[in-house]
Amino acid sequence: MKALQLPPQLRNTILYLTTVILSQLASFMLLPIVTRFLPPSLYGEYILALTIVSLIGMIGSSWIRNVGFRFYFDAKNDGTTRAFFWSMAGLQAASLTLAFTVGALLLPRFSDELVPFTTLLAAVTMVASSDFLALTVSFLRAEKQSGRFALAEITSASTRLIGTTAGLFVGLTHPSFLFLAAAGASVVGGVIAHLSLRARLTGPARIELAMMRDVVVRAPAALPYSVGQWIGRLADRLVLNAYASTAVVGIYSAGYNLADRIIGGLSEAVFMMAWPDILSAFNDGGVENARSAVRRYFQIYLWLTVGPVVALIVYGAAVVSLLLGQEYQNAVQVLGLVGAAAWIRGLRRGLNRHFELQKRFYPLSVMTVGGSALNLILNLILVPRYLALGAGLATFIEQVVVTLVYLQIRDRRLVGFPLADALLVGSLTAVLAVGTYAALGTGVTAFLTFAATYAAMTAIVWGRRVRRGGFAEG
Repeated sequence: MKALQLPPQLRNTILYLTTVILSQLASFMLLPIVTRFLPPSLYGEYILALTIVSLIGMIGSSWIRNVGFRFYFDAKNDGTTRAFFWSMAGLQAASLTLAFTVGALLLPRFSDELVPFTTLLAAVTMVASSDFLALTVSFLRAEKQSGRFALAEITSASTRLIGTTAGLFVGLTHPSFLFLAAAGASVVGGVIAHLSLRARLTGPARIELAMMRDVVVRAPAALPYSVGQWIGRLADRLVLNAYASTAVVGIYSAGYNLADRIIGGLSEAVFMMAWPDILSAFNDGGVENARSAVRRYFQIYLWLTVGPVVALIVYGAAVVSLLLGQEYQNAVQVLGLVGAAAWIRGLRRGLNRHFELQKRFYPLSVMTVGGSALNLILNLILVPRYLALGAGLATFIEQVVVTLVYLQIRDRRLVGFPLADALLVGSLTAVLAVGTYAALGTGVTAFLTFAATYAAMTAIVWGRRVRRGGFAEG
């Protein structure tokens, strides 16, 4: 009997999904350990420093990776990826240093309650090392080295978990240590990633100012995108905190993070596979080839996410009880909304690829900033009346509106949506949900039965499709 050979796109998706799950699991395990050893005052210092350096990182470096990933494929065509890699690494370091210097000078003007400089410096050290790791693994993705990507990411996550836990147990309970432990883990992951990438790089190792300039001139277009993402992620917590207690914020955040990590994690795993695949197809054969790659993205995305998002909506109470506990049961009111919003956001990533393929970063930034502004306005309107539910509604409405705009302005030559897949997975999921609900209700048993049956159903459909080569035809 002939062994089943998975298509590379499907195999890469499974690897990326496994990596995302294991990395997030390490983060989940670390949180209760940290809060056990740090009193609220020190943990608050850690969170404040993390918030500040997250913004510094968004302004200083994250936009470079967004733009650089697209330009890496140009460097591949020119045989100069080694010079491009070191040029981007140098640009990240210089830009982050400048952003931190400006931030350190401006912070005293905005607040008298500063995070200690040593803590802030440790936090920036973490950002610098994690930047190098993120840049290197992004280029591993560009080279379709999903196994090496997984090795670097999982090693970094596990090293952080083990190293931080060991340090806390021996008495290193200062916020600076948490950042330095994370920095050390990123260094380990970065070394592994670079050793894996090094054999794939081409051309001489040098810093090319022209390459830096090509990316820097895109900063006005790409930078608002990164800042808009930061605003969009933070606004609802700030508004909710102004109208409700910290307990409400905590319960909302728990439900938000659970739904977003489940659906958003699945979405990110598929996108990690799809974006290099789309870029390679575009470089090799233009829009027609890229259209097939976009279609593959939608196919895998639909089958991997429709069941989970329906499960969050139908069996939300069971999911919260099983994963968060009874103390967080009120999180169920936002679980489905945030899960649906995350699903719509993932679907949208297949509609806006033409902007990055054409190196048009302004529309992406405009849409991201516009969406963040809409989210903030909706929160200001809905949260005072509906509290956490209002924040969840704001998130969902924003994603619907922005996605509808992207649907209208999509490049119709590029976007080939697999309607047959959508109808099939939607119908099967609906029948499964109704059948499970009628037989078992909405408890934990019903949820587990739904999840197991959906997983088996998806495996059967894709097993048959792969055997007959239907996936390769796209």
